[in-house]
Amino acid sequence: MQKYKTGILFSLVIVFLIVVCIRLMWQVTILSVENAFVQDFVYILYLTEDQVIDGELTAEKAAAFVESYYPVGSKLRPNTVPAKVVETIRSRVLERINRLGQDNVTGEEHKTEGL
Repeated sequence: MQKYKTGILFSLVIVFLIVVCIRLMWQVTILSVENAFVQDFVYILYLTEDQVIDGELTAEKAAAFVESYYPVGSKLRPNTVPAKVVETIRSRVLERINRLGQDNVTGEEHKTEGL
């Protein structure tokens, strides 16, 4: 009887370890998908920014492009990057694009002075 209990306990421990390993692998997969999505997202936004610097796009057209590619509140890839992260990146780059659009001949940013 003791032999069977030990065998069952050993089997349960093995199953538990397998489940833990699968869960960890799933988390690593999710993180890699999130990382790829953030890189893609930043690349699109900075590519647009470069086009503004080069004078190929106005700030308004660049902002419209970014809005159409990644609209606010869209569920592009559910369960990947939190919407807060995406919105933070998007708003910062759009703000920079708008600043650059004011002087897209030289590509220099305007410095704002405090009051």
